[in-house]
Amino acid sequence: MFVSIELENIGPYTKKVKYDFKINKKDKKNLDSTIELPDGVIISKIVGVIAGNASGKSTLIDALTSIGAFMDKPIKARKMPSVDELYKDNDSFPISKVSYEGYYDFVRNHNPLISVNRSNKNNVGTIKVEMYINTKNDYEGYYQYTVQYDSNVDLTGVLLEKLEYKRKYVNKYSIVFQTRSGVKESEIGSKLFSKQNWIVELESAGMDTKGFENRMNYYESFYKKYIEESSIMLFDYQVDEEDVADTIKEEKYLFLKALKMVDNSVVDVEVDAETDEKKVFINYGNYSLRYDYLSTATKKICDFLYNFVITSKNSGVLLSDEFDSSLNREVSKMLLSIYINSNIKKTGQFIFTAITPEIFEKLRRDQIFILTKENGIVDLTRYDEFRNPDNNQIVRNDFSFTKAYKNNIIKNYPYGNLINDFIKYLEDRI
Repeated sequence: MFVSIELENIGPYTKKVKYDFKINKKDKKNLDSTIELPDGVIISKIVGVIAGNASGKSTLIDALTSIGAFMDKPIKARKMPSVDELYKDNDSFPISKVSYEGYYDFVRNHNPLISVNRSNKNNVGTIKVEMYINTKNDYEGYYQYTVQYDSNVDLTGVLLEKLEYKRKYVNKYSIVFQTRSGVKESEIGSKLFSKQNWIVELESAGMDTKGFENRMNYYESFYKKYIEESSIMLFDYQVDEEDVADTIKEEKYLFLKALKMVDNSVVDVEVDAETDEKKVFINYGNYSLRYDYLSTATKKICDFLYNFVITSKNSGVLLSDEFDSSLNREVSKMLLSIYINSNIKKTGQFIFTAITPEIFEKLRRDQIFILTKENGIVDLTRYDEFRNPDNNQIVRNDFSFTKAYKNNIIKNYPYGNLINDFIKYLEDRI
């Protein structure tokens, strides 16, 4: 689970901002939506980020996704067959050689890290994440992963990649590894892919492999939680039909009950696996619709459930950008309540961005993060630290978040005067 996320000089985050998910222990509301770690630190199971357009919501999710892709790239790239290997025994492969060759080159040569803010004189971007990873062995504890790079990253590589570890939050971090400047591939991904080769090499040279294997255990613990046990829902939320089909076979009634909330005429959820291509159908009694023809909201429910099943198995993290898009407000609130309900034990952590203030009503004040942007500068405020602009006092518990957001007391659209300029331009336009 994420304990904190720090961004600097990434997209609109021109200055350092830190999302801190440790809770305010004085606030006893909705403690069911928090989790106490073995050393007594309490963090949120659910975190919501709200902001107006172009204020950095998607950048947060993109940054987290990009460092995952950076770690995973060496493994994915090395597993990909070359064009010659792919077509060696099958010239009729459905992807053309030219298309696959372009994709092959893109995966191997493209740097997946999100762009830094080029206008900053410093030109160095930083993404730092802190996670608690429960491995139930000697490698359980807090991990801090940092990547630093500039706008020349495609040519010169990253300036820094570092993984640190500590057993308890009060301890100091010790460095597991720190790369030198100019490395173009993730140390974690590249070493994990060739782990056995390294062990053989070291043993052949008569060297002790215990230190190396110990380091690999830290790599594997962090990689497994970040890549394999976590998941992401992007704005276009298009999960592959075959993946949905596999999950429906495993959790049919979960899907059926959730889809009935969106449309109570749903009778059944069916998977046709008679052919090589698995097909998903929603049965409405008098007719059935295949997955591709479902409504946007219905597909988004399927996307959420698919990712929820993946992440909840091992208490992973589910990230969602613009979670509330296309969904009824009450359905959005119900899905969020999964991470608030005390009787639902195994959920993992859910971090989402949204634009609808009403769906935040049941969240704790320290689970709501407000992004504002003025004159190109992004500011981040946790709601329990928000000050009323009328008196500069931290708002009380009875201060209505929804009303304040709708009335722009919590500024989500600071450019209202530009609307009149735009309308005036249209009126005068020839």
